[in-house]
Amino acid sequence: MKMKIAVIFVAAFFIRFLSLDQSLWLDEAVTATAVTTNSFVTLFTQFLRYDFHPPFYYLLMKFVTLFLGSSEVVLRLPSVLFSLATGYVVYKIVKELKNESAGMWASVFFLFNPLIVYYSQEARMYMMATFFLTASLYYYLRIEKYVKETKMRDLVFFNIFTALGLLTFYGSIFFVAAVLIHRYIKTKKIPLSLLPGSIISLLVLSPLLLMQVENARASLLMVTNWKQVLGTANIKNAVLIPLKFATGRISMEPKIIFFAVSGLWTAFLLLLTLVGGIKNRSLIVIFLLTLAIGFLFSFVTPVLQYFRFLYLIPLMVMLITLGSGPISKGIVITGCLIFSLSYVLFPQFHREDWKSLVAALPAKDAVYVILPSADPLKYYISQGVHARVPLGELREINRSALPGRFVIVPYTADIYGFDYTSPLSKSGHRLIEKVSVRGLQYEVWQNVLPPFMQVDVELL
Repeated sequence: MKMKIAVIFVAAFFIRFLSLDQSLWLDEAVTATAVTTNSFVTLFTQFLRYDFHPPFYYLLMKFVTLFLGSSEVVLRLPSVLFSLATGYVVYKIVKELKNESAGMWASVFFLFNPLIVYYSQEARMYMMATFFLTASLYYYLRIEKYVKETKMRDLVFFNIFTALGLLTFYGSIFFVAAVLIHRYIKTKKIPLSLLPGSIISLLVLSPLLLMQVENARASLLMVTNWKQVLGTANIKNAVLIPLKFATGRISMEPKIIFFAVSGLWTAFLLLLTLVGGIKNRSLIVIFLLTLAIGFLFSFVTPVLQYFRFLYLIPLMVMLITLGSGPISKGIVITGCLIFSLSYVLFPQFHREDWKSLVAALPAKDAVYVILPSADPLKYYISQGVHARVPLGELREINRSALPGRFVIVPYTADIYGFDYTSPLSKSGHRLIEKVSVRGLQYEVWQNVLPPFMQVDVELL
């Protein structure tokens, strides 16, 4: 059995290195910029107050990049390692719940889950939080199992990992709240022994969190469609959670056939999850409570995006394992491998290709972009992919003295609700070329009017 488990983890490590050097996308470039351009002090004083995440992940990444550099592989390596560590904790939990064979299957379902494989290659905090919360679940289940002889060690480690989860990702609070409510339902007592980790971490975070909340409110007012990006409480976002948990981040043509297949696959996994829930009510209650709390909270602050609940996939695969027979186990791993390998082996399913976009930019033209979304451009310019003139703010284009020819990267212009085409067209500028790379495009604009007929955009 140990040899089988070793082979599983080696295979999981290998699949995560396929395409690990693909281009960073916006949020990953934010990570890179934050940890390479800030000191430990300015991370707090200049960056984190305008971000909306706790500091622990950024502090870790600051250490990593100080010693190993800031290439795509290095930036993503911690997520690879945290995903493998989570797979081991999943194995340990199900081994204690049932047996070693079931633990092995649960780790397989987790390690090759398509959404987990995708976020194992993401230079963000989600896999780190998933590890901490899965570890806290491990100790919580031990507390629940040995309730009459609870060991202080289990309580201490539960509180430590809970605190680390909250210090890594604010969305961890939904899971922690679900665990505490579950404990209250089971014992009819307020679970005071499970609270210290949460209380200490929230007290530590409160000064930073208050500043971040204030800045987040300002962003919601300034950015027209930001609420939709964050994830409002609606049926579509709720349905996307199980769908993405099952299929990952791929999409194929024709859409109707893909959605039919992925819908059936998702329904099959949900059925196994519910069957497993009959066999272990604690896991299913915590799973559903977390989703319910997150959904209700999204009526106040929009957070209902599937990746913010990534830490629930360990619970889902545990339930699937408990609800599966020999045949269904084979079907589950086959489906996971199909979706996971489709992602890693086919570049059309990879992240936005900023590396290629920067390399393709015309050498002498000025570039205008919405600067808060320009971190990928800045990252690849700093990596020497393209030597560029300073970037201009697209939203200031109405007040700029424009050159005769220039480039616009319209990334996130729709989110900011900014229409740049109308004033440019009125001033005699025309779109003469549009170049697309995976998930992105840039536009080349030129003033086609004779000099005596040209109108300053600022006057329009």
